[in-house]
Amino acid sequence: MLQSSFRHVLKPHFAAQRPTPYFRSIASLSLNSRSQKCTSSHDKKWDSEPNNVQERARRVSQFHVDGLLRYIDSRIVARGLNDVETYIQDKISLPKFNNVYRSTMFTRLICFLLERHLFKIAISVYNRMLCEQFLPTRDISLRMRGLILVKENVVDVGMVAAMEQLFEAQDYTLAMLLELLQFLTTSTSASAEFLDDLADAFISTRSVDLSASGNLVSIMVTAFMRTGKMIDAERWLKKYENDCMEQGVAPDAAPYAGVLETLQEIQPENSAAVQAMVHRMRSEGVMPNLSVFNTLIHSKLTRREYAEAFGLYHAIMVNRSASLLPSDLTFKMLFRATKFLSQRHSRKHKRPENVVPPRRLFRDMVQCHHIRTGNIPLVHSNIVSASSLHLALRTFMALEDYPAAIMTLRGFRYFGFRPNIQTYLIVITSLVLRIKQELGHVHPADELRFADFIMHMKPREPPSIDVLERRIKRGEHVVELSGSACVGPETVAHLLSLTEPTTPSPAHAGHKQLPISIIPTADMLLGTTLIPPLQEFSFPPLARLLKKALFANLYKKAAGGKREGWSWETAVFPIMTSAKEEMWPELESGPESRQAVKRRRRRPGEAPRKLSPFLASRVRRMIRKQNLRRAYR
Repeated sequence: MLQSSFRHVLKPHFAAQRPTPYFRSIASLSLNSRSQKCTSSHDKKWDSEPNNVQERARRVSQFHVDGLLRYIDSRIVARGLNDVETYIQDKISLPKFNNVYRSTMFTRLICFLLERHLFKIAISVYNRMLCEQFLPTRDISLRMRGLILVKENVVDVGMVAAMEQLFEAQDYTLAMLLELLQFLTTSTSASAEFLDDLADAFISTRSVDLSASGNLVSIMVTAFMRTGKMIDAERWLKKYENDCMEQGVAPDAAPYAGVLETLQEIQPENSAAVQAMVHRMRSEGVMPNLSVFNTLIHSKLTRREYAEAFGLYHAIMVNRSASLLPSDLTFKMLFRATKFLSQRHSRKHKRPENVVPPRRLFRDMVQCHHIRTGNIPLVHSNIVSASSLHLALRTFMALEDYPAAIMTLRGFRYFGFRPNIQTYLIVITSLVLRIKQELGHVHPADELRFADFIMHMKPREPPSIDVLERRIKRGEHVVELSGSACVGPETVAHLLSLTEPTTPSPAHAGHKQLPISIIPTADMLLGTTLIPPLQEFSFPPLARLLKKALFANLYKKAAGGKREGWSWETAVFPIMTSAKEEMWPELESGPESRQAVKRRRRRPGEAPRKLSPFLASRVRRMIRKQNLRRAYR
């Protein structure tokens, strides 16, 4: 019994509910929905027939909807949920979006918002759709009717009876009920008892088999646990286990993952309750999923049990498959742990033997992404994200592993991400903190530090240890500091100047002028100048700065030694090669790999394949990136 087994370990303290994530990647909705609705038309003869003209117009309008959804998603990512409803209402106004597919836009936008649990905004858009006299689909109508019914008054005694009439519709699915319960738990003050009444009404009306409704049980169990009603939580879980036993199926991991996550929220220090639930899962024959593993890893890391946390990670990797792969959340938690364990700390937190080095962790992340996407790097997944790459970059910068940081920057381009202000801030801030720490400590007069070399480098000057040593000994300052250990805007401006190429790019007569690099200003990094929304910056300048930091690191180690005839460019090559081999696995050619796609040829007599506007735009972006890469080599 959940209540009886936790009676001696649960404490009468319950925290507020953790908010549900508001959105997922746009690729999971807009691109998938488009791929489901648009079938391949390679065998068609595209001529001037009216049907073909209408088809092209329809596809162009559909791409306009895709662009609208991507822009809204990027706006939410960049600025959060502040004034997002006003922004969306402005974007879908008639002057800005008015074509024959406006009804389709409303339908897809409502689905977009519901997928991200932006229920109130979805209701507002739905009301506007009705006011403009557009007829919603049956699916949208049922989903929104339930949300609107419970939005106004969730304590009305007649509400359950009204919902029972809605449940009688055969098109009202269990997924719609789960969406409704999610809305009640995150956006209203509905009690757990009201959720219980709705769930019981749906089960009795539709004769639902609870053994196939693990997600419903998870919502109900966690709702009662957050209010401290363990008896009701145990009732739902026990009923679910009994139904699974009667049907002869193993229970799903979702309810148990919900229990573990809730325990982590309300009492993160209560390890006995977690162990009791894990033992219960084993006795019931529950196969743990990724959510269970992530919750247990988070629980272990919270209590500084690093050996157990990395043991769970090794268990995932040993048993990894298409259905069980670490997510970006897994890697972000472990990158934080490896960063903590790799730095100098007291003997209280010893480094366990099973800790995965950061470079190996990055390699595992790349391999799992290849498994999930079928060796297609540019396909988005829940394993590699911009936030996970930023955390990896932050880890390597904190460890002063600049070759690994350069390899991580390569990952941004490889996986289709662009650096933003946060990318530059991670690198610049780490270098500034190191410079400040070294300048603030007393050191022997003959000792040369990393800060000495990096602060005496000149823009566009090839790094040379002999030149820098003479400049340091003569006191020829490149940056005038207001104090011996004062690091301010002038240091940030100096580091930004080091992003310039050592030699100017040659002018090619007869060729189009290549686009210049886009880098943030010192005022942007210091926060005194506003940054345009969704502003992206260039890769090469940041890579050049990290390479000069790598040279400064090597100069620090070799200062004062014999180095006649030593080539620093040659010394860097094996260092970078080693980092690449450790962090980047070889891409295995699969049926869906880039190599296989390039080898495809048209069959004899087959019509040439035409790129859609979206794919054509993507190809143009890839060509521009390749040109930039050649320009800054």
